[in-house]
Amino acid sequence: MQAVNNTPNHFQDNRVEWLLEDPTRTHLAAYRQAGVVAFLFGRALPGTTCACDAAGDGITNPPPIDGNTRPSLSAADDGGFFQQQAMAYYAGGAMPLPVEATGEAPDITVDLRVAESVLRPGEVLRSRARIS
Repeated sequence: MQAVNNTPNHFQDNRVEWLLEDPTRTHLAAYRQAGVVAFLFGRALPGTTCACDAAGDGITNPPPIDGNTRPSLSAADDGGFFQQQAMAYYAGGAMPLPVEATGEAPDITVDLRVAESVLRPGEVLRSRARIS
């Protein structure tokens, strides 16, 4: 999207493209096979790109750089790209979680590293969940 022109709140990144814009879902399938059950997208630091209008600058379409010629779809700092790709992913049907040979979903341990919260930076929040 033209909105991502490597200025504060509008930095380019290819993670969403690499994971969600691939119609074969090859990368997602590889992660699923490795045991990954979710991806968290969001701002790690102030001034980084957001799938919201954190910059408060509305819809932006600055001159394209690096081939990003698609006009913005929304006021989101990424031009609405993440929302567009997430909607396309769900429209194609969410990928099911792997099932163990027992026919049950596996126990999953999730480690979250946080930059800002009630935890100190670098601390790990551990959580166990049973998905059924």
